[in-house]
Amino acid sequence: MPKSTVETMAEAVSGMVEAGFHASLERNDKHRDETLVFERWHWTLTRGDTECFELEALRYPNGAESFFLQLVRFHGMRTFSFPLDSWKLWPDRIEFRYYTHPETGQGLTFILALER
Repeated sequence: MPKSTVETMAEAVSGMVEAGFHASLERNDKHRDETLVFERWHWTLTRGDTECFELEALRYPNGAESFFLQLVRFHGMRTFSFPLDSWKLWPDRIEFRYYTHPETGQGLTFILALER
């Protein structure tokens, strides 16, 4: 799995766009009392009427990053926004891993076919 960074998430979004998704980016930062709390990137990706995903990346002042995926709609299925461990873009698919078991390395992975 790739090292999780905002830049690799942007590359994953680009791969999804190449596969026919439309992407929009909302970019804003959260401040509290004029102090930066985090930087935020929020992509909405849609393909047709039945597929909509939201990806979000947060970068904190100390350099830590958090990532989230929400299935807004996918052929009748949806999820709440949930933290991502990692993702991997392949030529024909993208794999989103929600959780990796610390002892086995196995995890819950959602795989999306990227039909071109």
